[in-house]
Amino acid sequence: MRPILPAAACLLLAACAGGAEPAPAPPPDISGSWQMRGTTTEVESGATRDIEGMIVVVQTGDAYRSSFHLATVFPTEEGPQLAEVIGTGRGDLRDRVFAGIAETQLILSMVPGEAGRFPWTPRVFGPRLLSQTTGTLQPDGSLVFDAETEGLEGEVYAPTRTRLVGVRMPEP
Repeated sequence: MRPILPAAACLLLAACAGGAEPAPAPPPDISGSWQMRGTTTEVESGATRDIEGMIVVVQTGDAYRSSFHLATVFPTEEGPQLAEVIGTGRGDLRDRVFAGIAETQLILSMVPGEAGRFPWTPRVFGPRLLSQTTGTLQPDGSLVFDAETEGLEGEVYAPTRTRLVGVRMPEP
């Protein structure tokens, strides 16, 4: 009877192992510099503006941190002004989908045609913003990024939705 017990134990272990769920694959690495381009749409008016620039992502496991420097033309009472959109973000990554928040500051140029590219260019700080962000790493390796943005308490800013699509820049 002894030979039957080890054989039964092997069959039991094989049956249990066969029904076990495989461990989920780790999320793909999205670390790197991403050249992004897209459109920001004001929720209420439907007005749109182009936006483009760089997002730098550092991923650790299923969490990420980002910093970004984008450029757009921002509507003001004095008319459209070139603006830098700078900030940081953080969130979680599950499979090829990420979600998080981003804190943003607008920097508006006071010189027509310049977006603060030079240190002596006069500029003013615009509204501080908070975005709920989501995105997907596409099968072709591109990144699609969506943000729903509102001004922080006391800031004047029409809520917007932004969609950016970009590619990872080659490492130097």
